[in-house]
Amino acid sequence: MQGNKGGPALALSLVKQISKFNQDVEFIFTVPSNEEGYKYEKFWGDKYGFKVLKAIGGKNILPPFCFNPDRKKIFNEWVDLFKTTDALLEMSAICYVGPPISNAKSSISRHMLYWLSKFYKKPMIPWTQSYGPFSSFLIKLMAKIDLSNNSVVFCRGENCRRAVQELLPNIQAIAFPDVATVLPYDKDEGREYIDKTLGLNGKSIVTISPSAVLYKRTDGIESKNCHVLYTQKLCNYLTDLGHDVILLPHSTYPNTPIPTRCDHKVCQIVKSGLLENNKVHIIDDDLSPIELKSIIANATIHIGARYHSVVAALSSGIPAISLSWHGKYLDLMTTYNMNEFVLDAVNNDSMNELWLLIEKLLSNKESLEHELIEIQSKIANQVDLNTKMWLDIYSEKKNEL
Repeated sequence: MQGNKGGPALALSLVKQISKFNQDVEFIFTVPSNEEGYKYEKFWGDKYGFKVLKAIGGKNILPPFCFNPDRKKIFNEWVDLFKTTDALLEMSAICYVGPPISNAKSSISRHMLYWLSKFYKKPMIPWTQSYGPFSSFLIKLMAKIDLSNNSVVFCRGENCRRAVQELLPNIQAIAFPDVATVLPYDKDEGREYIDKTLGLNGKSIVTISPSAVLYKRTDGIESKNCHVLYTQKLCNYLTDLGHDVILLPHSTYPNTPIPTRCDHKVCQIVKSGLLENNKVHIIDDDLSPIELKSIIANATIHIGARYHSVVAALSSGIPAISLSWHGKYLDLMTTYNMNEFVLDAVNNDSMNELWLLIEKLLSNKESLEHELIEIQSKIANQVDLNTKMWLDIYSEKKNEL
């Protein structure tokens, strides 16, 4: 509901979309089951008006771990849920990702939910998300078993669609935009935060979203980490051009502020090496994805290593550069006809290439903004179609029970 802002961005957008066509739906969202994490997520769930349930994992089912009273309680809560729920809506956004990006462990929880839904005879219908690369035997096997149970697989972009279609040639795979492209925002409120809270009244700003994922995937630790050094050079370059820079974390974990997990910690490390640069600022407040999008909507340009920060920029008409570590970034940027502004941030640390893209983005800013606004109206229609198709599948499966 809050730690990684992509989760609530999806949840808020998804509820908005489904409620647009069917108001007779009650939602329950699963959140981390550790006590501190659950308290934090429940606090935000209450703010959003969502019911939350502790997530179930292998240790809730497999002996001897399942005999733990707390784990048993979670399992019993899920049994009760399966008795009353109509369907599981799987919205993990990215799944069945093989080496070298991830491993099978990250997909096991999703696959376990598939088997639980089969056991309790409740349909599990995935929302539109990114799949692949299917680069290991186990990843391929789990993906085939799960996804082949659907008449249609909704894929977050054309490259993802092709990968799924190659894996499952007899299943219809359709590409749709990320549902968070329709997340609402308030540009005026964002400007007020920039002016009053950050003290940047009327100044030209560039927003940057560093990533704990890229910190983890690049060499070095703390101030010597490659992603940190890259971002520091980027900040200095932009401030030399006359812009103020806002470091905008898209994952915040107050209880575990470590740079391999928490973007806010990465931002702090970046800023600690720029103490003499008073034009670089950090958002320290734990803001909602709507508030963050409202801030990004006021940027001159956005440079994002976090997927949903780039979604926020493009869908609010702000030209962006994507610092990529997965194919989902290219899919997103291609949707907005911005695919030339994708950089491989894991294997390519060329600052010159980044400078050239920034120069091109700034030079063509006005025309790009107009194009993004035109594309966004079409994307909103596509998301509506995606929602209707998902609801049709839901109705069919519900009637089969």
